[in-house]
Amino acid sequence: MKKLFFLTVGFIFLSCNRNGNNSNNIQNQQDNIVQNVESSESSFRMMKGSNLLDAIYYESIKNDEKLKQIDEKINLIEKQSRELISQKDEIINKSNEYYSDADLEARSINDSILRKQILSLLENSSEKYNLKLKSIKNAISQIKANNIKMKNFYSTFKIKRTLPEIEKFQKQNPISEDDLNKLIKQQELLIDNVKQLK
Repeated sequence: MKKLFFLTVGFIFLSCNRNGNNSNNIQNQQDNIVQNVESSESSFRMMKGSNLLDAIYYESIKNDEKLKQIDEKINLIEKQSRELISQKDEIINKSNEYYSDADLEARSINDSILRKQILSLLENSSEKYNLKLKSIKNAISQIKANNIKMKNFYSTFKIKRTLPEIEKFQKQNPISEDDLNKLIKQQELLIDNVKQLK
């Protein structure tokens, strides 16, 4: 019975100790976001193709589900925008290409009356199509403008979110001149020695 009691107490003590260490580890990880990025930055950058700002940002939000979801939504809507605009552009470009080719072909017709008729027909069709496209082009312009606006606000947020982290890193890693000045003195002494060589 005593053995069972001591085993139970020992197990509880180890569990508490581990939990304490885990919370300390989590706190240390949160406190050292820039160091965490540095330790895994090369693989992260290869995966994401990102710069240091993005690497610090993604490290800072890795435990924040709300921000991760917003980031995913932004990336998704940008991807959908590109794909949708690309589809519409392809249709528009094919129509434009057709009208350009047909105009060139029509102008090669020798019969002036026939040429005039077919050019007029093409012009009417092209104008009607361009009227239909007006609202489509406005919508595409609005989507592009919204993407730029969204990117601007998100970039601002990312910088505001990560700036304290780099400042914290700078405080934790102060730059001293002492070792630099020491090296300069060693260099100067060596220069003097080299100058005196005969």
